[in-house]
Amino acid sequence: MKTIFQRARVAGSTVQFTPAANCLRHSCSLPTGEAGTGTDPPSAGDGREPSRESDFSPPPVEERASRPLHGTAGFPALSRRPSQVLVLAASGSQSSTLGAQALANAAGKFEVRLVTRRPAAFVRNATVRCGDLHMDIAQHPRATVADHTDGLDPDDLLVLDATAVPGLDSTIALTPPGSRVLYTQNGVPTHEAQTRQRGLEVHRGASMITSSRRPPQGGVTVAPGGRLLVDQNSSIVDILAEVLRNRGFFELVAVPDIRATQFEKIALNCALNVVATLSGRTLGELLQLTHQDARAENLIGGLAAEVCAIAVAQGIRIKPTDQVIGDIQRAMACFPQHPTSMRMAFEAGHASEIDVLNGAISRLGRECGIATPLNDLVTEKLRMYHDVREADGVGDGFHQRHRPLVALVLEELLLAARRA
Repeated sequence: MKTIFQRARVAGSTVQFTPAANCLRHSCSLPTGEAGTGTDPPSAGDGREPSRESDFSPPPVEERASRPLHGTAGFPALSRRPSQVLVLAASGSQSSTLGAQALANAAGKFEVRLVTRRPAAFVRNATVRCGDLHMDIAQHPRATVADHTDGLDPDDLLVLDATAVPGLDSTIALTPPGSRVLYTQNGVPTHEAQTRQRGLEVHRGASMITSSRRPPQGGVTVAPGGRLLVDQNSSIVDILAEVLRNRGFFELVAVPDIRATQFEKIALNCALNVVATLSGRTLGELLQLTHQDARAENLIGGLAAEVCAIAVAQGIRIKPTDQVIGDIQRAMACFPQHPTSMRMAFEAGHASEIDVLNGAISRLGRECGIATPLNDLVTEKLRMYHDVREADGVGDGFHQRHRPLVALVLEELLLAARRA
């Protein structure tokens, strides 16, 4: 029988950490559009007032079994059919953490399922750590560990671990047709077409600007304060806004087209993650490298520029490329101690997220007819490095003997950036 880390699936909801926008919220503010709460009126649901429980602990199974499902903050009442679920496609530690919060708040009212490209929220003993929420998946009264949705009840907790089924491509493929899918941050541009092909109802979703820290004992805590950017044309995001706003987490800001914010975040991730991973640097150290070596500045700027070109080709009104690159530079300055998620994954012996970042941009470039030579190259090199490390049997930690190989790969990327 497979373990919980080999066969999994989640009910949770979530959002993505946005370091550039978060840092600019303070001393270097970014325009985010008109403030508001969306354009559609809230649903009446079954006539009940939405529950505003502040307790993160799920209610006893007997209580949840008898409690009717009802609408919450603009989200219509759900029937008990298993396919009537809200799926939040997200990634990373912060995303999974916030998903666990929404799960705890939603218990007994509606089903929220989180699909993530990596098991960041799941640590040893299958524990979800979420601020003051500390829930053991294996001991949850309604936990179901499976790789299918047959017989799923809306109150069940279904955990899907992306170590067994890597990537959002695979996890979305397991989502029942007819589900509502709310993409957060990185997922929208690269996975929306496949989601529609599955017959799922797609919403362009939300982008969270939050602050987080990694406590010494592991896991992630998310500090109150920050903003939730939502597409003003999609009322479904109200459910997420209500859950987190009631906990004092977020200010709601409606924006005309969430895709622009999402592409700007993807530009940051594609530009910084690979270079930070290969150089073993924090964002502040990476900023110093760009001051010392013009090739590093060219590499980071070139990777971001390719992402911006794809956004423009798709008719998305993204910021001018030089402004996006400026935001990336300010992010490095505002978060000097921050190690990127890709670097942390590599150093922990996990698979990288290259295929859903730079690799996805390469695929989109081919579809749009936009050349992406730098993103193509970093994708190829990271895959090569990962294959070498896997063949060497790395599973628990970063082997220092690979540092010479990493240095050669980084040097090749810097040379390519100088020629670009």
